[in-house]
Amino acid sequence: MAGRKIIARFGLCVFTILLIFPGFTGASADKLFIVTTQTALSLAKDFMSNLNNESIPLGIVMDQFEKVKKEQYIIVLGGSKGAGSVDDFVKQVLTEQEQ
Repeated sequence: MAGRKIIARFGLCVFTILLIFPGFTGASADKLFIVTTQTALSLAKDFMSNLNNESIPLGIVMDQFEKVKKEQYIIVLGGSKGAGSVDDFVKQVLTEQEQ
């Protein structure tokens, strides 16, 4: 049940991003990079399907975070603590205050 709430909140965040950047859904060469874990990706199947249905170019990153940390559009999908977390990536791209 908590996983569904997280995915719902996450979906609202993405919807907001798409509203802020309306040209993003067009034929832009920009990609939306999703930094995630396998567990989080499995829980977000509906969300990922919605992105694909909107023809949003995606890049899924489960390692090698250094390659995407300076990209323009990044969504971090996953837990921040414990095994398989995305905490290391978050620490690379956000200041301590932002975290």
